[in-house]
Formats: sequence, structure tokens, C-alpha cells
Amino acid sequence: MVKLICASIICLTISMNSHFSKTSTLAQSFQVDPYITSLRPDLNGNDIEWIKWSNPEIRIETYVTSSLADPYGLAYSLRRGHYELKAYIEGPHTLGIRSKRVNTQIFIKGEQQQTTTSYKIYIPAHLDIVD
Repeated sequence: MVKLICASIICLTISMNSHFSKTSTLAQSFQVDPYITSLRPDLNGNDIEWIKWSNPEIRIETYVTSSLADPYGLAYSLRRGHYELKAYIEGPHTLGIRSKRVNTQIFIKGEQQQTTTSYKIYIPAHLDIVD
């Protein structure tokens, strides 16, 4: 069986914009086999910026903003992998991307953390986006 994709996370970085920031960035990369021709994203959040580039990998920057004033709640969520994504083969030439964890809720001092997510996704120039 031909392996269609090497979906290894090349880079998983978490950076806080400042020590007391309510916004954090998570960056992940997935190597894409040349036989993959389309991408089907299944992501939480509607704010997605698509950028085509010449590299043979998908790079996803996830921007997470928390409703809570406590920046440590957001840092905890990121460390626990609440916003990590995974790539999977959806069809003979289609790669899907979705969250590793769904329906996770974080409570800090009895208050539920509400977050908004936005994405900047760099994809190889040969990939088409499928809804």
C-alpha cells in the first residue's frame, strides 16, 4: 500500500505574545505527499486566511483569544493540546485536517473560558480547498 502522506508534526510551538496576553499562537506543520491534490478542513472558527506557497508542507498558525483575564488559563489549554490539529487521509487524493480534541471546556475559578480561534494556513500551490 502506497503511503499517501507523511502527517508528522514538524513544528509545534506555543508562544505567548506577552506574559499577560489573552491571545496566543500555536503553529503546526504537516508534510504533504505530492499525490494529495485537495484539502478538506474541518476547523472550529470561521476566520481562515489561505496562503498558497511553494513548500511541500501545510503550515497552520492558530490564533486563540481567551475571554478570561487570567492568561494562565489559556496557556494551560495550549499545553494540554486543546488546539492541536491532526491530518488524516479522507480519500484517495484528499487530506483532511481537524482538531485532535473536541468539546473540551476549561473552567477557571468557576468561570468557563470562552475562546475565539482564527487561522492562517499556508498550503502547497497544487492543493485545492474542498468544503
